[in-house]
Amino acid sequence: MSNKKTLACRPVFWAFLMIPALAGFAPGAPARETSKGPGPAKAGLLKACATAEYAFTPEVRKAYLAYAREQALSGLKAGGQSLPEEFMDWVDSDPAIAAGVYGAHHEPSEVLLWLYSLRLDLGKEKFEKYRQLALATALVSAKEGMTADLTPRSPLKLVIPGDPRRPVDTTDPNRQLDLNDHIINFLNRNTIEEEVVAGHKEVLPELKYDDKGIAIPAPKGRKPKKVPVTEKRTRTLYAADVMASSELQQKFNACMAKMNQDVRIDCGDKVIHWDSCDAVHGEQYKKIDSAYMMFRKAYEAKGLLPARRDPFASPAERCAYLIRNAEHTFPPDLQADRKWPRFPLTAPWPVLTMLAADNQPLREREERWTAFRDKGEFMKYGEYIGAIAQQHAMQSARRLKPYPFTYATVQMMLKDGGVCGSMGAISSRSHNTLGIPASQAIQPGHCAMVAFHYDPKTGTYSCKGGQYATGGDEKTTPFTPWPFENVFNRTGRKNGYEISFHNRKPMVYHQSIAWGLNHGPASYYDSILTHAVFRHLPEDQQKTHGIRLLASGLERNPYSFLLVDEAQAALTSPREQIAFWKGLLASLQSAGNNPGCPAGGLYNTTIKSRMFARIAELPVPGDQRVAREILTVLEAENCGLPAPLVAYRLAVYGLPDLLNRTERAFVNHLKAIRNQASRETDAECKRMAEVIKATADRIEDKNEREEWAQSLWEKGEGHAKYFGHRHRVATHPALPALARLSGQKMPPESELMKPLLRQIAADLARSLAAPRNIKECRALAARIKAAGGSINDQQLKRAWCEQLSRTISGKETFTPAKAKKNAKPARDPCADAIKALSAGPPRT
Repeated sequence: MSNKKTLACRPVFWAFLMIPALAGFAPGAPARETSKGPGPAKAGLLKACATAEYAFTPEVRKAYLAYAREQALSGLKAGGQSLPEEFMDWVDSDPAIAAGVYGAHHEPSEVLLWLYSLRLDLGKEKFEKYRQLALATALVSAKEGMTADLTPRSPLKLVIPGDPRRPVDTTDPNRQLDLNDHIINFLNRNTIEEEVVAGHKEVLPELKYDDKGIAIPAPKGRKPKKVPVTEKRTRTLYAADVMASSELQQKFNACMAKMNQDVRIDCGDKVIHWDSCDAVHGEQYKKIDSAYMMFRKAYEAKGLLPARRDPFASPAERCAYLIRNAEHTFPPDLQADRKWPRFPLTAPWPVLTMLAADNQPLREREERWTAFRDKGEFMKYGEYIGAIAQQHAMQSARRLKPYPFTYATVQMMLKDGGVCGSMGAISSRSHNTLGIPASQAIQPGHCAMVAFHYDPKTGTYSCKGGQYATGGDEKTTPFTPWPFENVFNRTGRKNGYEISFHNRKPMVYHQSIAWGLNHGPASYYDSILTHAVFRHLPEDQQKTHGIRLLASGLERNPYSFLLVDEAQAALTSPREQIAFWKGLLASLQSAGNNPGCPAGGLYNTTIKSRMFARIAELPVPGDQRVAREILTVLEAENCGLPAPLVAYRLAVYGLPDLLNRTERAFVNHLKAIRNQASRETDAECKRMAEVIKATADRIEDKNEREEWAQSLWEKGEGHAKYFGHRHRVATHPALPALARLSGQKMPPESELMKPLLRQIAADLARSLAAPRNIKECRALAARIKAAGGSINDQQLKRAWCEQLSRTISGKETFTPAKAKKNAKPARDPCADAIKALSAGPPRT
């Protein structure tokens, strides 16, 4: 089939991308060329592209790989290095490996060096069997800027380090004992009795009886419940025991004084203890911190606690360790129970980069692997300990004792507990230890985790999150960089300091890897090479033909974010942006029939949001008909960005209509949020403020702008305060903006609160006058509590509480609707909220 016929058969929704001259591209980074012009290989690539009319074809692929190999060899030669010809031929013989080496990194020579280094360490047989893991590790290592070792050597022999601690004889009569010796000796010479779990026993469930007193048989297959069996044991003291007991602290101080040691501790009694969850502040914090550091240094000095973490695993050690575990065979009765292996190490390299990026020390991995291998233990969560987890010293002091692992290890996190950050680390590290690609992930105000999964029944991959709290996939960003970033780390300045940043992409980018591979590994690798070809086109050809090349790659695999990002950045008119998005939607609909290839969802909405953002950056067309067409799409697709909506409404309807439209939207918005209390309310208020600011920016006459803002300011009177997420009382962001625009001054906080307090008082009166239900009463009680806690004027607060108390007096209890006959009256939670506010803060 000729190239022309191929183009003619393309779906109509990509037709606009075939226009020969779409100018204004933001070009990629073309390869460096000499002043003499392109060499033979580059000339061959450009000729192949022109012959294929800038579509990605087998001929273009072949020409690019030949050019990329030549460039890589030149790079090796420039660095005084070389690789065996047979190794280079082996790379070329595998399309998946070639795509990764020559398409996923801007310096293929660095990837080749790392790949060959791993072959030396793993041995040729293991290396070729686990080539996908080796390539993923080579890419990660190259992008992290690590240097490969090409020294000839025998395959790596995996050695798991032992416990690094070397206990010191603290009673050695041949030397003068120091403070740390005396501290350890005090702990060793004193004992404490504690109750420990010695085992578990099975207990049958308690019998239940029917109305006639006949025992109800237990459900079939119900297993007896296991309960812990405890016993008291005596052991020597831990540092944590001393810091938890004022009696032991006095004993310790007396011992140190007797030994002529000038130290004294005062941690209080049970301020810090094994199950502490409350934060510690003030002078008490300083005293406990001082004691903690003293005991910790003693443990480290005398070989009872490692002073530093073990060295991170090298890239070769990571591979060798994962391969060793993957090849472990469980006894037949345990194989199914362990569900082993959990993830194939022969999976395509793009999903393995997250696994390859995990550099946990080997000893930490081994402890977790052994627990899984021998006991089936797979820890995905730890002990959640609350506010004290934000104070590292206090969190550590509460359970300080001799331990074979130091801080920042998963073992210490399991011992000490933590909050979301620790939980995400425990889960992701445990997954990676078992060969499951995983990573911690950030959400707004929260830390979660994500992992790749493989379904052997369908042969598909997926990337799913866990421990979510403040959003779904759309608000999640994995810590592990997206594998197609040129570098994994970048430097910059923050607060005056030079620091390192990780190049991170939102969750959907990682999910698109799984979807792209499910659509077809070969087409996904082609999309990677398509992007590489685009980067190496001369700038003028990128501008005139690049979009056609990108579109041809997306025809093969519509889940390639590499190509989507490049195309959306390149298209220079709003109509082209919309046409591109619609074309991609149609392509996804066709792909959605394949397993693991979603036709809708986050991928679509992310690309749509990026389209809106690009339209906001581009000039509004002068043709009103075109502007109306674009506005119709923006409104129909619920564009969440105020700036383009305002700009196009101005272009289509004119300024008077825009001002009236914004004013009506503001009034309706204030009515809608009156009784809401959610995170969405915060977002709606922020967006409304942005709409008002964007509209005001379009009013060129200063007096007219102030007059319009004054009108909205008056309409917003009494609505300055609203209930946001978790009933938090917040100031509507539109009001300060309107104050600045109209030359007004924001009233005092107490004045802003009064309308909200009147509203709550009226809501309470209405609630008491109507049939009540407990759910609505709880919601109102939450608003009462939140509002009362936000009042700084104590006189205003007292008067408001007295008003509420009078309103509810005699109506503190009620019979809920649909209550059972003779049911006891329920107490209105509003009564308790009012009582607590009236009593004031507890005395300290």
